[in-house]
Amino acid sequence: YRAHAGFDREFCEKEFCLSLHDDHGFCSRVARGEAGTSNPAFRTPGGSFFCRSSARLLAELPEEEKKGLRGVCFDAGFQTVAAVPIRDRDATVGVIHLADRRENAIPSTTIEALETVSRELATALGRVSSEERVQRSARRLQALREIDQAISASFDHRVTLGILLDRTRPLLGIDAAAVLLFEQR
Repeated sequence: YRAHAGFDREFCEKEFCLSLHDDHGFCSRVARGEAGTSNPAFRTPGGSFFCRSSARLLAELPEEEKKGLRGVCFDAGFQTVAAVPIRDRDATVGVIHLADRRENAIPSTTIEALETVSRELATALGRVSSEERVQRSARRLQALREIDQAISASFDHRVTLGILLDRTRPLLGIDAAAVLLFEQR
């Protein structure tokens, strides 16, 4: 989870290791763009999984769909569970996960509203990601410009190489760098 509130530490530790490829929980299914379950009573037109009663869900869930089901929410005592996809165009970029220990704790209108908000959230996340890429590119270009200026302005290799390393290391996110020059014999 990138952000969470109300889930205890033990729950989060179990959920932090979700694998979209290997897990068969409802959040993972929704994140993969699947319906979560074949039972339409637990799906919304917007592609969310919405369970008002975990006892009812588990009683009605086909045995085939129970195979590999993580059930961390149900083990934690949550009765109302929802997984709302965050979609940017055709790609699911995340899931809003809601849970409550009471049955019928979340109205369907709330899920519908979250489906609308999740589309706006995906757009905002995409903008932030694009801005971060632009800023990284700008930092790279600035570093290249400074390196070019150092090469043009100095005949001292130590100064030029020092600037090269000082600008390159942060861009690469590494702890150390060096340039080895061989003496010509």
